[in-house]
Amino acid sequence: MKIKLSTILLFVLFSSFSFYGFSQKNFKPGFVLLTEKDTLFGEIDYQKNELLSNKCRFRDEKKNIQVFNPEEILGFRFSGGKYYISRKVKENKVFLEYLIKGKVNIFMTQKGNVKEYFIDKEGEEINRIPFEVRTKYEGNTLMQYQTTKHVGFLNFYMSDAPEIASKIQSINKPDETNLIKLARDYHNVVCKTEECIVFEKRLPLLNVLPEIVVGNQNFVDVADWQNQKDIFTVERRSMVQSVGLFYGILTHIWLPRSNENFYLKTGLIYQKTKTSFEAQTVYKIPLQLEYLYPAKFIKPRLAVGVCIYKPNRFISTKYSAGLNIKLTKKSGLSVNYDFEGIPNSVFALLPSYKLSDNYSMGFSYKF
Repeated sequence: MKIKLSTILLFVLFSSFSFYGFSQKNFKPGFVLLTEKDTLFGEIDYQKNELLSNKCRFRDEKKNIQVFNPEEILGFRFSGGKYYISRKVKENKVFLEYLIKGKVNIFMTQKGNVKEYFIDKEGEEINRIPFEVRTKYEGNTLMQYQTTKHVGFLNFYMSDAPEIASKIQSINKPDETNLIKLARDYHNVVCKTEECIVFEKRLPLLNVLPEIVVGNQNFVDVADWQNQKDIFTVERRSMVQSVGLFYGILTHIWLPRSNENFYLKTGLIYQKTKTSFEAQTVYKIPLQLEYLYPAKFIKPRLAVGVCIYKPNRFISTKYSAGLNIKLTKKSGLSVNYDFEGIPNSVFALLPSYKLSDNYSMGFSYKF
């Protein structure tokens, strides 16, 4: 069947809800350092580093919101996590993320996809660690190359620990991991009386959240397809005009170092359908990009992608929306709705015809 107005409205709702989810605030427990002796405890809006470098949105226990800039406070920190401190860089004060505190201190800020790192120590001013990717011609070919000024720069700040010179030399491109390790090694060489403090909360490279699901798939009426011979193939006809109970396991793959709210969603679904043509067993493999809104107890989620049908050798466009309901620290329930359609011949993620409505519930457990 051709996509009807209700389906178009669903797509608009999906897009609007996505925009709404991205625009919402994400408050997490933390505190604001007004002065060395005055601290405010409450919640801080957890945003991208680029936004946090210019303002801190603080919410107290009465849900009142205050916005602080780097001229007004010493810094702020998320409980057990990231720590930002107000420092003057060139002409203006900004919030720098404090990565490690020791005999040398390392800070970071971010503009777009570009991260910049800063260093200071007692008796020296704070300075940016120089690093650039430049281009040059080799003959008629334009080549990229990385500058190496950071090596001499770090050697200057750590000249009283010549035993780590080789470690400095091995840093081709400064990043959080190698700079924190280098600063820790330097501190351990020159200071035997106290330990350095690492503020950065290292997230896992990858995490997997399994979910058991059970639901029902309602296919469209075959009568709506009878004039669509180009899409009414034998493989598809064997699926439509049926209601199919399905169950299986979904896998939500979390890549927090790329983005804390996005998941790759896949899995294996078993389904037994009975149509006017035949009874058959179908296996489905969803492949979707999923967004999970960061709330405390009830988390809306959205996903878009495709679903592979076996043995039909058929791929559908798949939109999903649902709610995750927290039960315990490690477990939760979900209620879900999926729309599946026949992919557009130009762009597979836009459906040309409706295939089915799916309704399901799930149980997840974090190991």
